[in-house]
Amino acid sequence: MVIVGALLVFSPQTLIDNISLGVAPTWTDFLVAIPLGMIAYTGIETASAVRSLGPPTTMSFRLEIGHYVAEQYRDALALAFDDARAEAQVLAERAGARLGAVLSIEETTQTEPVPQASASAPAGVGAPAPIAPPVQPGESRLDASVVVVFELVG
Repeated sequence: MVIVGALLVFSPQTLIDNISLGVAPTWTDFLVAIPLGMIAYTGIETASAVRSLGPPTTMSFRLEIGHYVAEQYRDALALAFDDARAEAQVLAERAGARLGAVLSIEETTQTEPVPQASASAPAGVGAPAPIAPPVQPGESRLDASVVVVFELVG
């Protein structure tokens, strides 16, 4: 269709006769048209590249172990407190004192970052390779740390 239109309507002589740089189009119009043309070209190329990727895909993954982990974490915190008390008791005895009341407790647990899936550009022609979920088989580790300040009684 474009070829038929070009053959029937396109006239190189008419194109040449209607261009007189600086007059028609004016220099201002010419300088505005160049970046507009570049933007239009970039938009067309971007749309073409996106379309060549194929249909969009959605990946969803949900892992719910919140209640179980919360219970295990509370147990780990209790053990961390017991360890802190036992170590403080050894040090207090070495200093000739005994432990008094707890003055402060600070939870200092640090969490590890959760791995995130990242998309990469497809290699070659066709649809991009599917992205694997950021979950690996194996064991999970749960750490709990506390800083406990005890009163020393002489």
